[in-house]
Amino acid sequence: SGFNLQETLNFSAAHRNNMLAFDLLNEMDAWEKNLVFSPYSISTALAMAYVGANALTREEMATVLYFNLNNRRFLNDFDDLHRKIALSSGDTLLRMANSIWMQQHHNFRQGYLNNIRNHFGAKPKTVDFLQGDLMQIKNQINASVSEQTGGKIEDLIQPGVLTADTRLMLVNALYFNARWANTFDSNKTQKMDFRNIDGSKTGTMFM
Repeated sequence: SGFNLQETLNFSAAHRNNMLAFDLLNEMDAWEKNLVFSPYSISTALAMAYVGANALTREEMATVLYFNLNNRRFLNDFDDLHRKIALSSGDTLLRMANSIWMQQHHNFRQGYLNNIRNHFGAKPKTVDFLQGDLMQIKNQINASVSEQTGGKIEDLIQPGVLTADTRLMLVNALYFNARWANTFDSNKTQKMDFRNIDGSKTGTMFM
């Protein structure tokens, strides 16, 4: 990006999230296939990990993600950004489905769990990754995500992701549903050729 961490702290949280978005695009194979992703969702998921990091790990994450090293200021920035984005009124709904699944009887720091609950709305849930049924736990997590996203995201956690070595699973999914400010006349929709990145054409409905 050409900016050091100290310089980016003068930018708004939204601006810094946009900087992360462009960094991600530069790293992705974006020009070889059609791609849609949510930088805000990615940032939120990593933010839940960041508040539990320290020392060199924390410094490196802050540099890459444009996060504030001061935990209180970082959480305030993130809260402010979430309040501005998370609109829910009338026909507009934006829901952040955050959750944290932790190994039962494992000693997690209470301060970390409090931050996850208070700033990300993720109520900690205990499961047994070590000796429990991993398929059942996977289904439980996916059912929770599906419920919070209106059934749009049903298989977020894929088979093989959870193992007996898993101790903590941070989950984030973003659900957005809204009407256009100016709706399009559906009678004007017609089938035309869509040119793919490889030059081929696919017949699809155009507005």
